[in-house]
Amino acid sequence: MKKLIFILGLLGSTLYAQDFVISPETFLGYPLGSQFTRHHKIVDYFKEVELSSSKVELVPYGETMEGRPLILAFISSPENLARKEEIRKNNLRAVGFEEGKPEGARIPIIWLSYNIHGNEASSSEAAMKTIYELVTNDSANWLKDALVIMDPCVNPDGRDRYVNWFRQVSGSSVNPNREGWEHAEPWPGGRPNHYLFDLNRDWCWQTQVESQQRAQMYHNWMPQVHVDYHEQGVNSPYYFGPAAEPYHEVITDWQREFQELAGMNHASYFDKNGWLYFTREIFDLFYPSYGDTWPTFQGAIGFTYEQAGHGTAGLAIKKQNGDTLTLEDRLTHHFVTGLSTIEISCKKKDELISNFDQYFEQARNKPDGTYKSYIISHKTPQDKLNSFLKLMDQNAIKYGHPKASNKKMEGFSYQSHDREDFSVSEKDILIPLKQSQANLVKVLLEPSSKLEDSLTYDLTAWSLLYAYDLEAYATEEVLSIQKGYEISYEGNQPRGPEPYGYALSWQDMGSAKFLARALKNGFQARYTSVSTKIGEAELEEGSLVFLKADNWGKSMTGLIDLLEINQKLTPINSGFSNTGKDLGSETFELIDWKNIAVVGGTGTNSYSFGEVWYFFEQQLGYPITVIPANRLRQSRLSSYDVLILTSGNYRSNASKLKSYVEGGGRIIALERAMSVFATSGDKPLIPTKLSATLKGIKNEEGFGDELQPYGQRERSSISNFTAGSIYSLKLDKTHPLTFGLGDQLHIIKRNSRAFPYIKGGFQIGIIEDGKPISGFTGASLQDELGDSFVWGAERMGRGEIIYFADSPIFRGFWYTGQLAFANSIFFW
Repeated sequence: MKKLIFILGLLGSTLYAQDFVISPETFLGYPLGSQFTRHHKIVDYFKEVELSSSKVELVPYGETMEGRPLILAFISSPENLARKEEIRKNNLRAVGFEEGKPEGARIPIIWLSYNIHGNEASSSEAAMKTIYELVTNDSANWLKDALVIMDPCVNPDGRDRYVNWFRQVSGSSVNPNREGWEHAEPWPGGRPNHYLFDLNRDWCWQTQVESQQRAQMYHNWMPQVHVDYHEQGVNSPYYFGPAAEPYHEVITDWQREFQELAGMNHASYFDKNGWLYFTREIFDLFYPSYGDTWPTFQGAIGFTYEQAGHGTAGLAIKKQNGDTLTLEDRLTHHFVTGLSTIEISCKKKDELISNFDQYFEQARNKPDGTYKSYIISHKTPQDKLNSFLKLMDQNAIKYGHPKASNKKMEGFSYQSHDREDFSVSEKDILIPLKQSQANLVKVLLEPSSKLEDSLTYDLTAWSLLYAYDLEAYATEEVLSIQKGYEISYEGNQPRGPEPYGYALSWQDMGSAKFLARALKNGFQARYTSVSTKIGEAELEEGSLVFLKADNWGKSMTGLIDLLEINQKLTPINSGFSNTGKDLGSETFELIDWKNIAVVGGTGTNSYSFGEVWYFFEQQLGYPITVIPANRLRQSRLSSYDVLILTSGNYRSNASKLKSYVEGGGRIIALERAMSVFATSGDKPLIPTKLSATLKGIKNEEGFGDELQPYGQRERSSISNFTAGSIYSLKLDKTHPLTFGLGDQLHIIKRNSRAFPYIKGGFQIGIIEDGKPISGFTGASLQDELGDSFVWGAERMGRGEIIYFADSPIFRGFWYTGQLAFANSIFFW
């Protein structure tokens, strides 16, 4: 690549008398671009700049799972920093998060987020160059006209995973040969965070601690502009906005216009330097949990900037055209678009402020949207409801109890997927559209989002009212909040005398988490497969009972200490039933301690493994043993009750897996892991009922657990494809694996393989009609998905295999599938 000819004529060389800031090169001891910088050195440099400059204030906002600090740098003129709190509060008054109206002079807030994907490492290097230039060469007076917030590294754990590996394997001289070791990043790569989650799919769902802490800070400031820095394949030109279609319909004309203005500004500098770039392709503004869309749906102008490089490029790599792409090139491009963004924002500062204010004025008074109110039944199980409302809080969405009492109305039901009559109680939960976050409410809760173009980069459906399987309604009628939501705290359960046993209903993840705590504390439980009444205890299918007979030597009242708020154990004083079966019946199946192994590592999909790892550690709270896939053959699988195969290729371990199941083990096979059990030739790898069913059916491929942008596919192929749509699975309510789930299970379907019903097996959750209830699925694939299973099971020898064609715990936010996964571990 040609050397830099032109950076930005806007920056002069004025060094303010009070600022004696050393350059990154001087501080680090090497030129930027000659080496990757570890996270702690980036933080140290930002601290050095703060000490040396009156234009910078650092604010720590949390820590990663591995204990690395998360920081923000506030950069502006000394005068603006002196009134930083006034700027913040004025901005929040305009949003409606603070009482009153904005007062005095307003300036735009520009937030730059670097390195959310750890192995897209050039942007944190660019961050150091950017802050240095801003505080030493601000002859254009941008810092008088704006407040810049920089997050120099959103994903420190992923970054250091990549940088530490690269430093270990790279030689003393730079090697641009792409066959070199330093260009072959090992599993799981530096892209994800500690739990191997893609943080750029988590802005909205906030399952990860980094996202949670960042979102809280974001809502404390609510910037007018937000930039999310990324990298892509080594041969790709630079990408900046305007974004590709589809745009979500809530995106305003001004937000579209500013995408164009910023793009033209960037293009002027790239043109002068002869740098290639592209716009309006691949990267759309539809899925709500990106670093460009989540801010956009909250009034900002959200941008994604993509530089060639990624974890493949190293310090230098040969491109297809024979040119060499260097780390210096990569960071320079990000540096230029960062300063260009600040420049255009300062030029258009008045329009940014006025349109931002107008955005929230309309949201609070006359929001667009068919449905004006969303109602959630107060009868929703507590853990499910609390988890949902916590996510509303994390997204600064207002809710409460409605004024209406027993009011009859009509609306869309998220259970029947149709319009029906319902009654509203003053105990129900109301989420009104009319509020500051109106557009985000519409995007996250409406049954289906309007999709102008089926060629989109990620999910086409995500409604949280389906994700939590709530008894909920959307209505066109405007309802108002009477009072804030209150949990009616019923107090601690008294211990009382030692009973014969205790019962607990099985209704949501709160029940599963209690079971996990009880098992970890040495208790055994049973679950009932038939409805039973014993004394005052009404036991529906799946209800847990903890009996003295199974727990000799333990104080049964000790279970009370394991309860969460408002959980109740019902005392049982006899094993003799009023109706149904006695407690000694074989219909009460024993649940004892489960030794669980999860397979990860090379050969498995890191996101699939991360979902399972996170589920056990942070959502269920139950210990597991992680077995690397390349050590599966040497493992003593007989010591594990449950073996979870995360999505991946297990064909070389077929005989080992066959012996494990036939010997009495249970396998849960997720997504591509099903392939080892689903070969359809004359000699299947493992002769399962599933493989027998598939014999002669040529449908071996189609799993979509890798990120595959629609925009990179031919339009003719999307007839057989779905990037992510919502289906309602009809459940076999007689099977123990469905206990506690209701009549249906909503899932995100992402793979393009349809599995016919297993002959001689169990169809736990099926798709009867191939049409999704929300989102896009190609017409040909819809035909194939009709009368197929997504969740199935079969017995083999003394063991069982449970199949999930699509992940029930997708990206950690799909709450309703978590109980299905827990059932697959503990029941049957």
